[in-house]
Amino acid sequence: MGQSCPPEAGSPSAEKLLNYMPCVYVLFSEVTNKHYIGSSHSDSAEVRLKSHNSGKTKSTKSGRP
Repeated sequence: MGQSCPPEAGSPSAEKLLNYMPCVYVLFSEVTNKHYIGSSHSDSAEVRLKSHNSGKTKSTKSGRP
């Protein structure tokens, strides 16, 4: 306890925590008119978006781009 959420930038615990924080994102497809919520522990949102738009993700393949 005693730490802010998220921790203040620059503190050692903040830097460590940011390396392990998941990325949560919401995609919207104009093709299917649906939202998709996803998360990733290893990739940034930009990397995941490229993966979704390239058809590599089965659950969002039909809603590309």
